[in-house]
Amino acid sequence: MNGVQQRHATVDNQPFLVGLFGLKVLLGYIPLITCAYYLIRNRQELQFLTRLQVILILICCILGLIQFGLIVTGYCPDNTGLPENLLLRANVQRKCLVGGALGYLPLQNFIRLPGTFIAPWHWAWFLVSSTFFCFATAFSDPKFHWRLIGLGTLSLVILNAIVCGQRTALLAVPSIIILLIIATSHISRVKRILVIVVGIFLLILSTWVLAPNMINERVDNFIGRWNADPPVVFLTKQTNRSWQAHRGFLGNGLGQATTAARGLGKTQLIEAYYPKLLYELGPFGVAAFLFLVTNITILGFKSYHQLRDHSLWGYGIVFWVFIVLISYNPYWYPLDTDPVAVYYWFLVGVLFKLPKIQQQEQDKAQ
Repeated sequence: MNGVQQRHATVDNQPFLVGLFGLKVLLGYIPLITCAYYLIRNRQELQFLTRLQVILILICCILGLIQFGLIVTGYCPDNTGLPENLLLRANVQRKCLVGGALGYLPLQNFIRLPGTFIAPWHWAWFLVSSTFFCFATAFSDPKFHWRLIGLGTLSLVILNAIVCGQRTALLAVPSIIILLIIATSHISRVKRILVIVVGIFLLILSTWVLAPNMINERVDNFIGRWNADPPVVFLTKQTNRSWQAHRGFLGNGLGQATTAARGLGKTQLIEAYYPKLLYELGPFGVAAFLFLVTNITILGFKSYHQLRDHSLWGYGIVFWVFIVLISYNPYWYPLDTDPVAVYYWFLVGVLFKLPKIQQQEQDKAQ
């Protein structure tokens, strides 16, 4: 489709280049599956990967909390003085310490923090994906001090989800923790599960006691936004819009709804992943992509079900739940966005390698 559209190309609109960029965004990270499979050769390298990720998350979360402190104390300017259309939007004119577009207007209880990323949406999905790494380390790492570091970092992720102003993070992070606790609860480590549950409860309770207005504002903002545009209604609108706008069964062409390609040509803004694919690829393309991620999900399930080692099983189930949630998530487009897109394809390779690591250890023991 992009090749056909290229016949009507202009200097400001290059459909073929938009298609190449769209292809890179859609499938460009798939080679990470092979890279991860051969990069992670044993248990020690698996633990190095998760521990390194936890350290990076810890640094980012600390910087995010410092950013929050600077903006609420007035060290960094809020949105006061900006044009009216920018008062309730994150924008690069109000960057603070790290990250990019930031928005803060205390009179309207409005806050959108980007953390260490370019925009608040990226920060929210970084926090969501970080939940899995921190939980895996807190639950499955053999070293006690690393489990404590993982649990402490997980607490910082929750705290950042509360203060950043992003409803997705506020809802998803605690929900994912509960889901992972349920998914891993039949491992005979009840004390650790209780520590995690009690720790989360005490963190939320202490935040509520120390800053009740902030918690109430976040909850009220979330409920208000939900009532104004419920997710089901939002996704239905996006799907109907894509269905009405797509041309034939081959769609409008790769990249035509990929925001990152807007510098190469005209693109549409569609804020849901599978409606976006429908617009670009048509129903056959959506079916093909679903076939791909469904095969990945099935193979991942078979991989972690082969594991008998409790520690490896803990890593496997956490990675598999992450893959399932991102594979079929219709809201926004994390598979188009760094770092979630990188984590997704890389962890697929790691998950496929876990049975091989177990087999290598068994052969060595024999």
